[in-house]
Amino acid sequence: MKPNLFSQSSLQRAMLTVGLITTGLLNTGCGGGGETLADIPFANARYISIDPAPVNYAYKGVNALGGLYGWSAANPGFGDYWWSGPGAPAGNGAPATWGAATDNFYWGGASRPWNDYMESWVSAPSQAQADINNMSTISLTGQTKLQISVWGNPELGTGTPIFTPVLRLPKDANNCHAEAQGPVLTPQVIGKATYEILLKDFVVTQNCGNSMTTSSFLSMPIQTVRVRIYKDRYPGDGQPVGINLGEIIFKL
Repeated sequence: MKPNLFSQSSLQRAMLTVGLITTGLLNTGCGGGGETLADIPFANARYISIDPAPVNYAYKGVNALGGLYGWSAANPGFGDYWWSGPGAPAGNGAPATWGAATDNFYWGGASRPWNDYMESWVSAPSQAQADINNMSTISLTGQTKLQISVWGNPELGTGTPIFTPVLRLPKDANNCHAEAQGPVLTPQVIGKATYEILLKDFVVTQNCGNSMTTSSFLSMPIQTVRVRIYKDRYPGDGQPVGINLGEIIFKL
């Protein structure tokens, strides 16, 4: 049985207030007044561990905006964990270049062919008690871009598409999460990089048996933002592969 890494007392101590960054004004009538449109900060760079000890060298915790964060690997058997944690890495075999003195959530290990992908994820901000089984969502109100900071270990190299951004909805009555994937991101430098992806360029890859376009998908509440490295992007069996996840903002 897996331990519960999301204890209520730890999460309550870590919760902070969620804020919106006002970036524009939409006039709604001739008589003055209007509706303020805003970017939606989904996660900032401050990832907090809520369990003091690593589990197989893989931390999970809460973002300073209130969303939960964690990692997963497709298919059981991903057992070669080499480094992980919030903020700049300290030990656990992580290369010194990983943290780059920048707050982030990082984890990685040996790539294996039986893992279809590895991923990092963070859930929507929450002003209430976070719950791994009932995570918060956000609804888009005119935002058109996803801005995300993501990078990886130096062995992933540059100039080759590596990171796949994924938006996931809450599970439905059949325990299925609808998903949409964006274009694969290509790092141009070793270290932190920030990308802006047009939301219209996301493609629904899991519709849970329902007719769903990109537009209809984006009209529904979004629960998690994920970044994946699929196995066809791995540098080779047993080679180090990892993800650093930083700020995430839905922008106008």
